[in-house]
Amino acid sequence: MTRAPIAMTTRPRGDAFEDCRYLEAGGLEAIAIPTLRIETRQNIGLGDLSEDVDAVILTSRHAANQITDPAMLAKPCFVVGEATASAAQAAGFDHIQIAAGDGQALMTLIEQSPYLRLCWPSATHSGFDIKTALEAHSNKQVERIIVYEAVTEDQLDEAAIRQIRSGRPIIVLIHSGRAGEQFSHLLDQHDLAEYRKFMKLIVISSRAAGLCGQGWHNIHIVSSPLRSLMLAKAFELAGISHAETDHSQRMIKPLD
Repeated sequence: MTRAPIAMTTRPRGDAFEDCRYLEAGGLEAIAIPTLRIETRQNIGLGDLSEDVDAVILTSRHAANQITDPAMLAKPCFVVGEATASAAQAAGFDHIQIAAGDGQALMTLIEQSPYLRLCWPSATHSGFDIKTALEAHSNKQVERIIVYEAVTEDQLDEAAIRQIRSGRPIIVLIHSGRAGEQFSHLLDQHDLAEYRKFMKLIVISSRAAGLCGQGWHNIHIVSSPLRSLMLAKAFELAGISHAETDHSQRMIKPLD
């Protein structure tokens, strides 16, 4: 008899636990295996830029959480997705413009705006360098300020190792290229490489899929980099096609 699959989510700890609660409410067993953790960077001096920039770019809600200067919060703010928009609103931004989809959509939105000087609070590592892209293709100038770093986790916990060694089908949610790369590294580090053949990956982009390496049962790339699509795909791969309708009334859907 085929054992029921289990989902593993590689997001940083708080986000991973949210994914697990959502998946388990829909009938899919899930565990958190964070591959990255968020560490803020202090003394970032964003307030010193308030007189020199016209608007703010946010590509991550983790960056939004670091902005407290009233002068910066008064600036127009360009974001990708509802989750970052919600974080920007919670931080105190009033003038928020949301690009649906990905970094390219955000770039188009900014290019069409009248603002020429922008500030981009970001992580040390970013999958899409909007500063370079905007400055190469428009008359915009972007000041990038590092406000946090996604640091790699260096261990898998014993619960995750036991589940992997069990040989049961595993659905792994990979939210970034660095997460996929680190998850693959952790399997090698714990002598678990052979268990890739039991794992179906759900990956946020083609670029991220390329960083995951080889040997997986298969890799599914979502059509748009949305958290909700990744979670829906997990239910689909687990054969729980009714999950969305059955538990949508009992849970708030995840913000993308």
